[in-house]
Amino acid sequence: MTDEATFEARRTSFGAGAATYDAVRPRWPEETVRWLLGSPDLALRVVDLGAGTGLGTRTAAGLGHEVVAVEPSHEMVAALREAAARLPDATSGRITALEAPAERLALRDASVDAVTCFQAWHWFDHARVASECARVLRPGGSLGLAWNLWSAELDWVRRLADVVGTPEMLWDPARGESGIDTPGVAGFTGPERTQFRLDQQLTADELVLLASSWSPVAVRADRDEVLTRVREIGERAADAGGRLTFSYVSDCYRFRSA
Repeated sequence: MTDEATFEARRTSFGAGAATYDAVRPRWPEETVRWLLGSPDLALRVVDLGAGTGLGTRTAAGLGHEVVAVEPSHEMVAALREAAARLPDATSGRITALEAPAERLALRDASVDAVTCFQAWHWFDHARVASECARVLRPGGSLGLAWNLWSAELDWVRRLADVVGTPEMLWDPARGESGIDTPGVAGFTGPERTQFRLDQQLTADELVLLASSWSPVAVRADRDEVLTRVREIGERAADAGGRLTFSYVSDCYRFRSA
């Protein structure tokens, strides 16, 4: 994302494939979400920024928290609401979806206990969104950021990163880091940092759908050719039953408001 036009094209690419995104992106496990929220004993009021179709929102709501999901894409918000409607009434009733940018929150000052952001912080104007987070959080509230990065332990995952052109998504176990810059958030203390392992079971067909939901693939002129190569990688990596395991490292950061 070296130029503004490419960044904007990638940032706005998700809405057109909202249903696919929701079907194939890995879910955020309860253990990860609990840590990002500070492992609270009581129910919190949470804002989930760049919520997409609500993959993290649903987990937080399932843990008993009230969640305001903020997402700028109309299509993604519609998919979020559809997914929430399929949840048990008690869980869906704890979710409110707002179609809005993260940089402009229609929430009162000091009105929430925690803010989460799953796989989206890099799309924001960091100075503006940090200011908004500081405004809406109560003193001592938490800001949790997480990225699912690709484990580089398997050859086929490294080949996949080469084909897609996203070496920054690889988690290098020797270095304990990825190519994504460690985030800093002005006005907050921290971060505390930890990682979780997450395995996703896929077929080659599902790997192709997953790759089609990635923004660097969505905006490529040779998208179809890239997806053909992704399929070939998936078919070669699959076991005798046609399954493969896509392993992630969930890299998590937790900040505190002043």
